[in-house]
Amino acid sequence: METQGLQRRHRLWPNIVIIKLGTNDTKPQNWNKAGPDFEADLRALIAHFQKQPANPAIYLCLPVPVYQDRWGINEKTVIQGVIPVIKKVAKDKKLPVIDLHQALSAKPKMFPDKIHPNAAGAKLMAETIQAALNKNNIMQIFFSLLVGVLAFESIAGQPPPFQLKDGDRVAFLGDTLIERMQEFNHLELRLATAWPQRNIIFRNIGWSGDTPRGISRAGLSLLQAG
Repeated sequence: METQGLQRRHRLWPNIVIIKLGTNDTKPQNWNKAGPDFEADLRALIAHFQKQPANPAIYLCLPVPVYQDRWGINEKTVIQGVIPVIKKVAKDKKLPVIDLHQALSAKPKMFPDKIHPNAAGAKLMAETIQAALNKNNIMQIFFSLLVGVLAFESIAGQPPPFQLKDGDRVAFLGDTLIERMQEFNHLELRLATAWPQRNIIFRNIGWSGDTPRGISRAGLSLLQAG
Protein backbone atom coordinates (compact mmCIF):
# COMPACT_ATOMS: atom_id res chain seq x y z
CA MET A 1 0.00 0.00 0.00
CA GLU A 2 1.30 3.47 -0.85
CA THR A 3 1.81 5.91 2.01
CA GLN A 4 0.22 9.35 1.86
CA GLY A 5 3.71 10.74 1.31
CA LEU A 6 4.22 8.61 -1.78
CA GLN A 7 0.79 9.55 -3.05
CA ARG A 8 1.68 13.25 -2.73
CA ARG A 9 4.99 12.69 -4.55
CA HIS A 10 3.08 10.83 -7.26
CA ARG A 11 0.95 13.91 -7.93
CA LEU A 12 4.10 15.95 -8.66
CA TRP A 13 4.43 14.07 -11.98
CA PRO A 14 8.25 14.48 -12.02
CA ASN A 15 10.28 13.99 -15.18
CA ILE A 16 13.56 13.39 -13.34
CA VAL A 17 13.91 12.24 -9.74
CA ILE A 18 17.04 12.62 -7.59
CA ILE A 19 16.97 10.51 -4.41
CA LYS A 20 19.17 11.40 -1.41
CA LEU A 21 18.61 8.97 1.46
CA GLY A 22 20.62 6.41 3.43
CA THR A 23 22.36 8.22 6.28
CA ASN A 24 19.66 7.51 8.87
CA ASP A 25 19.39 3.89 7.79
CA THR A 26 22.79 3.32 9.44
CA LYS A 27 21.33 3.78 12.94
CA PRO A 28 21.31 0.34 14.64
CA GLN A 29 17.61 0.62 15.45
CA ASN A 30 16.99 1.09 11.72
CA TRP A 31 19.70 -1.05 10.11
CA ASN A 32 19.28 -4.07 12.41
CA LYS A 33 15.56 -4.11 11.75
CA ALA A 34 15.16 -2.79 8.20
CA GLY A 35 18.73 -2.99 6.86
CA PRO A 36 18.12 -6.36 5.17
CA ASP A 37 15.24 -4.73 3.32
CA PHE A 38 17.08 -1.49 2.42
CA GLU A 39 17.68 -2.70 -1.13
CA ALA A 40 14.08 -3.81 -1.56
CA ASP A 41 12.78 -0.53 -0.10
CA LEU A 42 15.01 1.49 -2.44
CA ARG A 43 13.92 -0.58 -5.43
CA ALA A 44 10.28 -0.10 -4.44
CA LEU A 45 10.78 3.66 -4.22
CA ILE A 46 12.38 3.68 -7.68
CA ALA A 47 9.64 1.46 -9.10
CA HIS A 48 7.01 3.84 -7.75
CA PHE A 49 8.41 6.70 -9.82
CA GLN A 50 9.09 4.53 -12.87
CA LYS A 51 5.38 3.71 -13.03
CA GLN A 52 4.45 7.35 -13.48
CA PRO A 53 3.24 8.44 -16.90
CA ALA A 54 6.18 10.84 -17.40
CA ASN A 55 8.58 7.86 -17.16
CA PRO A 56 11.09 9.99 -15.21
CA ALA A 57 14.85 9.62 -15.34
CA ILE A 58 16.14 8.82 -11.85
CA TYR A 59 19.42 9.78 -10.13
CA LEU A 60 20.68 8.15 -6.92
CA CYS A 61 22.89 10.10 -4.49
CA LEU A 62 25.50 8.50 -2.28
CA PRO A 63 25.19 9.83 1.29
CA VAL A 64 27.71 12.34 2.65
CA PRO A 65 30.53 11.11 4.94
CA VAL A 66 30.02 10.53 8.67
CA TYR A 67 32.98 12.09 10.51
CA GLN A 68 32.07 10.72 13.96
CA ASP A 69 29.57 8.10 15.07
CA ARG A 70 26.64 9.95 16.66
CA TRP A 71 22.99 9.11 17.36
CA GLY A 72 23.78 5.67 15.96
CA ILE A 73 24.68 7.11 12.55
CA ASN A 74 28.02 5.61 11.54
CA GLU A 75 30.48 5.65 8.65
CA LYS A 76 31.12 1.89 8.74
CA THR A 77 27.55 1.10 7.73
CA VAL A 78 27.59 3.93 5.18
CA ILE A 79 30.67 2.42 3.52
CA GLN A 80 29.99 -1.29 3.96
CA GLY A 81 26.21 -1.33 3.83
CA VAL A 82 24.45 1.64 2.27
CA ILE A 83 26.80 2.71 -0.53
CA PRO A 84 27.31 -0.82 -1.98
CA VAL A 85 23.53 -1.31 -2.12
CA ILE A 86 22.95 2.05 -3.82
CA LYS A 87 25.67 1.30 -6.38
CA LYS A 88 24.27 -2.19 -6.99
CA VAL A 89 20.75 -0.90 -7.54
CA ALA A 90 22.04 1.92 -9.77
CA LYS A 91 23.99 -0.60 -11.89
CA ASP A 92 21.06 -3.03 -12.12
CA LYS A 93 18.61 -0.27 -13.02
CA LYS A 94 21.15 1.59 -15.21
CA LEU A 95 20.69 4.76 -13.14
CA PRO A 96 23.28 7.56 -12.78
CA VAL A 97 24.84 8.23 -9.37
CA ILE A 98 25.68 11.61 -7.79
CA ASP A 99 28.61 10.99 -5.44
CA LEU A 100 28.04 13.35 -2.51
CA HIS A 101 30.25 11.13 -0.37
CA GLN A 102 33.33 11.79 -2.49
CA ALA A 103 32.46 15.45 -2.99
CA LEU A 104 32.37 16.11 0.78
CA SER A 105 35.16 13.72 1.85
CA ALA A 106 38.22 15.14 3.65
CA LYS A 107 36.21 18.23 4.61
CA PRO A 108 35.48 17.73 8.34
CA LYS A 109 35.32 21.47 9.01
CA MET A 110 32.13 21.56 6.94
CA PHE A 111 30.49 19.25 9.52
CA PRO A 112 30.43 21.00 12.93
CA ASP A 113 28.52 18.15 14.61
CA LYS A 114 30.36 15.53 12.48
CA ILE A 115 27.10 14.46 10.81
CA HIS A 116 25.32 17.45 9.24
CA PRO A 117 27.00 19.91 6.85
CA ASN A 118 27.14 23.62 7.65
CA ALA A 119 26.38 26.38 5.14
CA ALA A 120 29.62 25.74 3.26
CA GLY A 121 28.87 22.02 3.10
CA ALA A 122 25.32 22.64 1.92
CA LYS A 123 26.71 24.96 -0.75
CA LEU A 124 29.09 22.25 -1.95
CA MET A 125 26.20 19.76 -2.06
CA ALA A 126 24.21 22.23 -4.17
CA GLU A 127 27.17 22.76 -6.51
CA THR A 128 27.67 19.00 -6.89
CA ILE A 129 24.02 18.39 -7.71
CA GLN A 130 23.85 21.33 -10.09
CA ALA A 131 27.03 20.15 -11.85
CA ALA A 132 25.42 16.74 -12.37
CA LEU A 133 22.37 18.41 -13.91
CA ASN A 134 24.46 20.64 -16.16
CA LYS A 135 26.55 17.66 -17.25
CA ASN A 136 23.45 16.02 -18.63
CA ASN A 137 22.20 19.18 -20.37
CA ILE A 138 18.70 18.85 -19.01
CA MET A 139 15.89 21.26 -19.79
CA GLN A 140 12.25 21.91 -18.88
CA ILE A 141 11.86 21.01 -15.19
CA PHE A 142 9.43 19.70 -12.77
CA PHE A 143 12.11 19.18 -10.24
CA SER A 144 11.81 17.10 -7.01
CA LEU A 145 14.80 16.36 -4.50
CA LEU A 146 14.35 13.54 -1.88
CA VAL A 147 15.78 12.15 0.29
CA GLY A 148 17.40 12.96 -2.02
CA VAL A 149 14.51 14.57 -4.84
CA LEU A 150 14.58 16.70 -8.10
CA ALA A 151 12.30 16.46 -11.12
CA PHE A 152 12.54 17.79 -14.67
CA GLU A 153 12.00 16.97 -18.33
CA SER A 154 14.68 16.18 -20.90
CA ILE A 155 14.23 17.20 -24.52
CA ALA A 156 15.40 14.78 -27.21
CA GLY A 157 18.17 15.78 -29.58
CA GLN A 158 20.69 18.43 -28.53
CA PRO A 159 19.04 20.51 -25.79
CA PRO A 160 20.47 23.75 -24.40
CA PRO A 161 21.96 23.75 -20.88
CA PHE A 162 19.76 22.98 -17.90
CA GLN A 163 17.27 25.69 -17.00
CA LEU A 164 14.08 26.26 -15.06
CA LYS A 165 11.11 27.58 -17.01
CA ASP A 166 8.51 30.09 -15.94
CA GLY A 167 5.88 28.35 -13.81
CA ASP A 168 8.03 25.35 -12.82
CA ARG A 169 7.42 23.85 -9.38
CA VAL A 170 10.36 22.62 -7.30
CA ALA A 171 9.90 20.19 -4.37
CA PHE A 172 12.67 19.12 -1.98
CA LEU A 173 12.11 15.75 -0.28
CA GLY A 174 14.53 13.74 1.86
CA ASP A 175 16.18 13.57 5.27
CA THR A 176 17.70 16.15 7.63
CA LEU A 177 20.10 17.45 4.97
CA ILE A 178 17.13 18.31 2.77
CA GLU A 179 15.06 19.73 5.64
CA ARG A 180 17.97 22.03 6.56
CA MET A 181 17.90 23.51 3.07
CA GLN A 182 15.24 25.76 4.58
CA GLU A 183 18.13 27.29 6.54
CA PHE A 184 20.96 26.71 4.06
CA ASN A 185 19.03 27.25 0.84
CA HIS A 186 21.99 27.37 -1.55
CA LEU A 187 20.44 25.10 -4.18
CA GLU A 188 17.16 27.05 -4.24
CA LEU A 189 19.08 30.34 -4.33
CA ARG A 190 21.34 29.21 -7.18
CA LEU A 191 18.36 28.07 -9.24
CA ALA A 192 16.12 31.05 -8.48
CA THR A 193 18.74 33.73 -9.15
CA ALA A 194 19.79 32.09 -12.39
CA TRP A 195 16.42 33.14 -13.84
CA PRO A 196 15.22 36.08 -11.69
CA GLN A 197 12.42 37.11 -14.05
CA ARG A 198 10.75 33.68 -13.97
CA ASN A 199 8.01 32.60 -11.57
CA ILE A 200 9.44 29.46 -9.92
CA ILE A 201 7.76 27.90 -6.87
CA PHE A 202 9.85 26.00 -4.28
CA ARG A 203 8.51 23.63 -1.60
CA ASN A 204 10.67 21.91 1.05
CA ILE A 205 9.04 18.82 2.57
CA GLY A 206 12.19 17.17 3.96
CA TRP A 207 11.89 15.31 7.28
CA SER A 208 14.66 14.75 9.82
CA GLY A 209 15.80 11.14 10.05
CA ASP A 210 13.79 9.89 7.09
CA THR A 211 14.59 6.64 5.27
CA PRO A 212 13.34 4.96 2.06
CA ARG A 213 10.85 3.08 4.25
CA GLY A 214 9.73 6.32 5.91
CA ILE A 215 10.51 5.05 9.43
CA SER A 216 11.14 8.50 10.93
CA ARG A 217 8.26 10.17 9.15
CA ALA A 218 5.91 7.41 10.22
CA GLY A 219 6.61 7.23 13.91
CA LEU A 220 9.52 9.17 15.42
CA SER A 221 9.47 12.55 17.08
CA LEU A 222 12.00 15.13 15.88
CA LEU A 223 14.13 14.43 18.99
CA GLN A 224 14.12 10.66 18.31
CA ALA A 225 14.85 11.29 14.63
CA GLY A 226 18.12 13.05 15.54
